[in-house]
Amino acid sequence: MNSEPIQFKPIADVLPPVWHKPASLAFAQQVSQIPISDSELLLTSSCLPIAIDCISDRPRVVAIIDQRFQRNPVIGPNGQWQKGYLPIALRSLPFRLPSGSAGNIEMAVNLPHKDEQGRPLFADQGQPSPEVAAIAAMLRRLEEGKQLLQQAAAQLLIAGVLTPIRLGRTPSGETGRSFTVSRDQFNTLSGTRAALLAKDSFLAIDLAVACIFSQRHLATLVSVTAAAATTADAPGLPSPTIEDFINPVRLTAYVDDESLFSFEQYSNTERTS
Repeated sequence: MNSEPIQFKPIADVLPPVWHKPASLAFAQQVSQIPISDSELLLTSSCLPIAIDCISDRPRVVAIIDQRFQRNPVIGPNGQWQKGYLPIALRSLPFRLPSGSAGNIEMAVNLPHKDEQGRPLFADQGQPSPEVAAIAAMLRRLEEGKQLLQQAAAQLLIAGVLTPIRLGRTPSGETGRSFTVSRDQFNTLSGTRAALLAKDSFLAIDLAVACIFSQRHLATLVSVTAAAATTADAPGLPSPTIEDFINPVRLTAYVDDESLFSFEQYSNTERTS
């Protein structure tokens, strides 16, 4: 297994100017988490735990691939990917786009690869080859999606529904820097607060659902312990639950504590008319 950190260089500095696909993903066993895009959020949550990582007070949405947090192995004995969906950050290797960069992509120069002829990095006139250009476009979309998820994660942080993911069997009760959404705290959000989360986009709701849904992938030694809920609901309004957002037909809109529209009343009227 490759034990040294992955080294990247701008593709213009890579000599010879060729690239190879990684021979295996065994090196990913040294990686604890990978960034994801908004476009792959729900698909990734069906395979891996989704978490919110806070670095320098800035939340970042990631998929956890650290084996300590998994019920089932992510990487097989021969370095093969064991999950159903391979996230963009791994699928695009050996390339990456430096975080926050709109410039040229970089290439990993020390990943193990098969002993075969490399593929050209550049086409005519020094432009990236069509294959490299397609990967670069995918990486730029990943970067855009990361920014959108960062905004959604900030909304959940402000809403007070995040709770740490703990390594439950360590003597010190070690708390990592990764957070997930507490189902209990999310369920205590008032109707007004829940509506504000979806004011401009449903992405914050999607992220909350993905975090809660993907908790089923966490290993048994990991605990999700929520603090006591402190958010009070508006008088007369029922607290929305996560099931309400998964099945929005159950939602009821309220204005001045009264139902805006009762489908049941409408249905009964239709049958008696």
